[in-house]
Amino acid sequence: MIYIEKKSVVPLPAASGSISDTTNITDKVTNTYSARVIEEMLSEIPLIRSGSIVVIPSGTPYALMFSEEELLEMFGIDTIDYDKLSGSVSNGDYTANSTHVTGLLINKSLKRIYAGLNASISNNIRINYTLFYNR
Repeated sequence: MIYIEKKSVVPLPAASGSISDTTNITDKVTNTYSARVIEEMLSEIPLIRSGSIVVIPSGTPYALMFSEEELLEMFGIDTIDYDKLSGSVSNGDYTANSTHVTGLLINKSLKRIYAGLNASISNNIRINYTLFYNR
């Protein structure tokens, strides 16, 4: 297991100024990494958001969950590539509504995501979700 320890970086004096760029410095003895290396490592981890939302389908076998604007805000990003988005959805309250949730529907052209349902309904349904965005 590698432990990452936070260290402050202090510019080192040099003949023609100071060295402040610690790009890709890795200390194998103490398992400490520069801020840039840590940022690169973290950039490979998908963004994950989960929660529960009550939606009201309009007599269709799907229910709108999030618009593009809501997804951008949720993930804290400026643009979204729908090919990098995936997720899982389920019925969050089977007692209140026994409709089966079939999966996550990603509509690239409308820039929205939906919960797929096994029947056309017009009443509230709670959807539990986990969304993954691969950066």
